Amino acid sequence: MEVSRKLTTLSLSALVTQLGDELPMLTKVSLFGSRRYKTGSPRSDIDLLLFFSDNPPPTTVAEVTRRVSTYIDAFVLLDEEVAESVINGSHILTEGAARTVEELVDAEPIWSRGGGFSSPGFESQQFLRDFDPWYTVAELQGDRAARRAPIDYLVVTALDDEFVAMEDALKPYVVDSDPQLGMLGRQLIARIPHPPAPQHDQQLILCQSDRMGNIASGLTTAEALTRWAPRLVVLVGITGGISGRVRLGDVVVADRVLDYEAVKVTRFGSLPHGIKCVTSPRARQRAMSWKGLSNAVERLELTGGPGQVPRIVQAGFASGEKVVASRRLTRRITRQDRKVAAIEMESLGGGRTFSKKGVEHFVFKAVTDYCDRRKSDDYRDYCCQLAAGLMVNLLRGRVLLQ
Repeated sequence: MEVSRKLTTLSLSALVTQLGDELPMLTKVSLFGSRRYKTGSPRSDIDLLLFFSDNPPPTTVAEVTRRVSTYIDAFVLLDEEVAESVINGSHILTEGAARTVEELVDAEPIWSRGGGFSSPGFESQQFLRDFDPWYTVAELQGDRAARRAPIDYLVVTALDDEFVAMEDALKPYVVDSDPQLGMLGRQLIARIPHPPAPQHDQQLILCQSDRMGNIASGLTTAEALTRWAPRLVVLVGITGGISGRVRLGDVVVADRVLDYEAVKVTRFGSLPHGIKCVTSPRARQRAMSWKGLSNAVERLELTGGPGQVPRIVQAGFASGEKVVASRRLTRRITRQDRKVAAIEMESLGGGRTFSKKGVEHFVFKAVTDYCDRRKSDDYRDYCCQLAAGLMVNLLRGRVLLQ
């Protein structure tokens, strides 16, 4: 009796039928793993192999699966040889065997579109009450990774202008826009097609902090990483530049981010700590070595700019909580790091979050003004469009992730 009070019984047919109702492209569901062999304990999840007439975004499948039941681990086919869990990112590989994924795992078909649930022997499934099977390992490790939806890119902006420019550039690829996902600001979901292999289309979440600053950036990205498991995070937008090191309209790719406000204040003055956050090298190296990088900028054909072809400059960012329009402060910052070429307010908060989580991140921003008394908004719209357009061209070229 003690054991029975700790168990709960669910109807697998009801769960799978709900999946079919909420995923119109779902054509077949097969059961595999310990539940298929009836050898699983009440702690075991339900391993399902999902077949679709047209591959929906993994984020959509993950959201629907969680809503139906936290006991389900749903796998979708990436191609004939690979299936991936939309819940925790694990893979099933046939490794060239002359068998399909379904045959390899000895999956039992239990539901089909038009035929409904067809395996009454698997109808009732028992679980430990108030227990989430796919949380177990994550909780032991102190990580929430197992409950996050895997995506390719998380793109973060801070300003309304930056978000709108990215939204416009992504318009042909937007799948869903939902302001009620629990984030601090707006967000949308996009799918970047890969015509030679549609199963390798790339998924993107674009989100915006509710305000400027490293604190807001850190909070936004921290909350985003509790919901999604991105392969790469990109901070994109506009920045102030340092005269003599960059030109207006240049795009600065950050190789480091300096915390220029971390100082020790004494009666002799302020002594900087020199704290830096280093961006992930792989995506940065892929972007800077891409042969089509110059063309990706030139073919944007933007108007209203400073009248010169934008350059792509790899340099350091200085990040703090101030909008800088002071030549004196700019000089003080450049003394801390001779390779700093831009000053902005978000990269440090986001970068520290990504580094602690072990997530790769890539940062680039277009120089809209100089950080001195000449500061203005003359090229603000142009630079927002430039950064957004370059980001979309990098996505189309499949440069940052390969």
